[in-house]
Amino acid sequence: MQNKQKGFTLIELMVTITIMAVIAAIAAPSFQAQIYNYELKKELNELVSVLNEAKASSKELNQTVSIFFRTAESKDPVNSLYLDPDKNKYEFNMGGKVILFRNNGLIDPSSGNFPICFEVKHMKSGKTKSIELTQLGMQRISDGACTRAGS
Repeated sequence: MQNKQKGFTLIELMVTITIMAVIAAIAAPSFQAQIYNYELKKELNELVSVLNEAKASSKELNQTVSIFFRTAESKDPVNSLYLDPDKNKYEFNMGGKVILFRNNGLIDPSSGNFPICFEVKHMKSGKTKSIELTQLGMQRISDGACTRAGS
């Protein structure tokens, strides 16, 4: 009786590993694009969250709430919220500006021309998402750049 060995030859294993490496190389850019999309959506969701929190807080506290698009400073009003996107990852058209929500939840006209448009562009992927904000605080999110410049 002949004793047959069970298992794979070295050549079979090398061919399998090569095929897996080719598939991984093809799939890698797709995974990177998904990561960039996730990061952009996360930053946009943070912006939406800050806008919603400011509107709700202004009504609840019956006071004006400011949103600063920068880091906090000691001279800022007490009822202030902040959003300062990572400048190494994102281009953001509202840097250094302020949005004021009045005590009735409406946006103060001194904040800019309406609709106010926020653009967030991911530096590595080049993708842009935007939010248009009406004076009532209503938001419209879209892919791509603003149809008009943010104010």
